[in-house]
Amino acid sequence: MPAENQAVEIDHNRQVHGEMQELRNAIKNAGTTGGTTSISVTLGTQYPTRTFLTNPPDPTGTLRTSETGAVGIDNAEFNGRYTTTADEFLEEDFETRTLSYEPSYNEYRDAPTTRIEHGFAFNEFTGTSVALTEQPLVDGNRLTIVLVEGNLSTSSRGSTAVDTRILSGPTDPISLEDDGDNITITVPTSSPNAWNESIGTEFGAGSGAEHARVTGYADGQLRVELEGDMEYELRMARVGVGDGRDDGPDEFDISRVTAEDTNSSGAYDVRWDTDRINDEEHASCTDESCTFTAATAGDTIQASVETAPAVDDADVEYAVGNNEIAGLVPGRGTIQDGVHETALEARSNGTTTLFASSGGAGDALDVTVAVESAEASLPEGSVAYHDRNDDGVYNDGEPTYTESDLESVDVPGSLIVVGDAFSANGMDLTAEQLTVEEDATLETRNGGIRMTTNSGELAVAGTLDTTAGTGQSVTLDATGETDLSSGTVRSSGGIDVDASGSITADDATLDATDASYGSITVSGDGSVALRRAIVQTEGTVSITAGATLDATAADLESTRIGQGVALESNGDMTIERISIDVDRFSTMSGELNGGSNTLFVDGAEFRRGDDPGAFDFSPNGVDVRGTPAVGWTW
Repeated sequence: MPAENQAVEIDHNRQVHGEMQELRNAIKNAGTTGGTTSISVTLGTQYPTRTFLTNPPDPTGTLRTSETGAVGIDNAEFNGRYTTTADEFLEEDFETRTLSYEPSYNEYRDAPTTRIEHGFAFNEFTGTSVALTEQPLVDGNRLTIVLVEGNLSTSSRGSTAVDTRILSGPTDPISLEDDGDNITITVPTSSPNAWNESIGTEFGAGSGAEHARVTGYADGQLRVELEGDMEYELRMARVGVGDGRDDGPDEFDISRVTAEDTNSSGAYDVRWDTDRINDEEHASCTDESCTFTAATAGDTIQASVETAPAVDDADVEYAVGNNEIAGLVPGRGTIQDGVHETALEARSNGTTTLFASSGGAGDALDVTVAVESAEASLPEGSVAYHDRNDDGVYNDGEPTYTESDLESVDVPGSLIVVGDAFSANGMDLTAEQLTVEEDATLETRNGGIRMTTNSGELAVAGTLDTTAGTGQSVTLDATGETDLSSGTVRSSGGIDVDASGSITADDATLDATDASYGSITVSGDGSVALRRAIVQTEGTVSITAGATLDATAADLESTRIGQGVALESNGDMTIERISIDVDRFSTMSGELNGGSNTLFVDGAEFRRGDDPGAFDFSPNGVDVRGTPAVGWTW
């Protein structure tokens, strides 16, 4: 009966995960579009009636809000005019709450706590977390902060209805820029690790949020730093749950001040005419920004400014935040009948800001340029390029490389491989940052593949293959982080992955079955994640993490006699639903290097030959959570 009751509890827990996502969406939508929504959350469940056995009491669950915490935005200035100032609006912190659901089951004792924090829903297990939604706090250059007000605490075996309602806002989009130091956002959290994984701890495209990073956590407060020299678009609102009421000032009734709204000290105001720009064939605009989709670099559209009131014979000057992305030609002109037009030229993919000034007044407009042919314009025969401006696409003038160049290449910057390449002699690629894109395949016959980064990330989303020859290894050595997610590495020798930072190889394939006793070694100074990865060889499999190790649902296989699988971490080790298969004379082991660490094994399958086998862990004192589906731990 315990197994049947546990199945009931697990099914209920999955149902609550979906309902908490609906509650998260209701809060987020109320904060961005307004309105009121009621969401039902099933706090507990019931066991089916047993004819000859007595059930324990039906499980309950608790949904509650946290104590109030502070949200702060520092080192920020407004770019533009609004119905308040940055000093007034950002002078003090804002209060908010988070929500959590915690079940009380009889059998499913390792059930997670489900949390909603600042629009981010996730399951928190002991030592790890699993995201249920994306975090909306930082999305590109968009910042969305929905504060939660109200007390809520209810426990039940049944359902409860949670009403969400807009109390204040949302604000108009507010353009922020730093005041000389990088903008920081501080938010309360009970789970800093969930935010570390969602946002990341380094700037860059390989991070969860490209232009943000988590820089600290203390006293329940998470500190997020935004990348400098950028403009960000902030929207804020306050939403009520539980007893949250609209009895305070409308603090988020903030709108942008346009020329019609102001009595300027100058004779007139100047602004970008987004309606007229929107009429251009390849442009799409809102009041705050425009997108220019160009067929090729060098294409132009007309960009217009207007004055209020209309003036004649007034000088206007233009500037561009990043002239590698776009240009304005000519850069100055004379206004007639309150209007002036200049040509907006597309140069490369990216987002920048256009500036116009005249008569002591000015305006700024964010423009995103998308050059459709940018990625298809590599010279014929080229398979890789030096991404000098780090925009992730090839731009005219950037150095390119043929497949023969890849036999030995050293790039003082970012090297991106986008096409297939074959070498009979092997390949040796070195760069500050190195990427093999999804559709690219690198193959060798009489030599191995070696990739090295000197200071940045090494990412392989494509395929590395040395199986055309015999005994040819693949070596990946990163001074920084390594990302092999969804990538494939096939070797006729061994596979060696080493990083001074973290390693992520979710859904990756590491295959050395073509090698005679070829070993596979993965070693990272930070955390190592191989969720759902396939790692198979005749030789040994060795995976070492300087922090946590997560191989949830991975498939690890070592088939030859006397070899085996060895896992090591300096933090918690999560191998739930993993499948480890070794020869019947080989071993499976886990070294956690600390008795305070936790080993998660629920649903794991441990096999020696065709029989269930033992997973040997150490040291003594490690907390083992969960029950293997096949085999045992000792």
